[in-house]
Amino acid sequence: MKKNFLLFIIVIIFSIVHFSFDYLTLFKSPGLSFSYSYFNNNEINFSFRYGGKYKIMNSSELLKKVWSQDRTLIGGQMKVESSNYTHAISPSKAMGLFQIKYPTGNDIYVLNLFEPYDNLKGALEYHGYLRKLFDNEKKQIAAYHEGPGTIKNNGMTKNGELYYNKVKLAQKEYKNSPVFSPLILDFNGKMYGKNIEYNLDLSLAYEKIEIYFGNSGNIEKTNNNIIFKNNGINFSIVYCPTTILSFGFGNNYGLIRLGLPWQNFIIKYLNSPEFTYYYGDQYFYFLNIKDKNIKIGVGLNVYNLKFSLNYNLSGVYGLQIGLRGAS
Repeated sequence: MKKNFLLFIIVIIFSIVHFSFDYLTLFKSPGLSFSYSYFNNNEINFSFRYGGKYKIMNSSELLKKVWSQDRTLIGGQMKVESSNYTHAISPSKAMGLFQIKYPTGNDIYVLNLFEPYDNLKGALEYHGYLRKLFDNEKKQIAAYHEGPGTIKNNGMTKNGELYYNKVKLAQKEYKNSPVFSPLILDFNGKMYGKNIEYNLDLSLAYEKIEIYFGNSGNIEKTNNNIIFKNNGINFSIVYCPTTILSFGFGNNYGLIRLGLPWQNFIIKYLNSPEFTYYYGDQYFYFLNIKDKNIKIGVGLNVYNLKFSLNYNLSGVYGLQIGLRGAS
């Protein structure tokens, strides 16, 4: 697993939803992250997150499923599109190893764009369609990037030419290499008075399964003593049959996630039901309802910073600042 501690990216979206797994963390860009929040009740929230990757297979194993196209072409294109990272998301919202947008994936019956075999199937289906449409490899590859309508109506574009050359170079240089999925470490907590509550979380994705594991505790200062208390182990397992539907369970609750990483609903049930809605792009906002408590937040991305204002209807409000960088 490569370590890169020079990259920064925002880590907390639900900054006022304390001590609950972040069920969107696996879709954030790899790298080291930090966020800090201060509330009017003198509470301070913090989070340090390392977004890493781990090898789930070799590209040769994945490409055994390729029969309709040249395997070195598909392997080279995978490197160009996502650097072999299953959870890559582009600024234009293309997803997965071959950077397929959700409407396109839906049209060609791709179940889960973050699952490597599903995403590969979608790329092969799309290439098959483009090959029949153009009967020309150069236009086929360019249209994968530019869209078939653009190439059909305008012929070969400058961007299409550049993309074709990049893919063909990657095909020439292709060799068996690792395929990666996210592995996230997150240390987060809150400080108030002489107390610190903390969580140490580990999250990973493997094909259609997401696993979340955490340990929580308290640090209390009384007189001249510092007392450490371990509050126990938390875990959650989530199954993701499609890009927009996931469900699972935690220690004492069930979970349903509906939607895409940048716009979704997360519902917890059984014990202390909870509902969260999130929408995020350059501007983002969220709503969280738990018991009789309602929390809302709005935010803005500005270059390498992300700001959010958070308000709790009980009267608690605060500001969060996060650091991020290119991934």
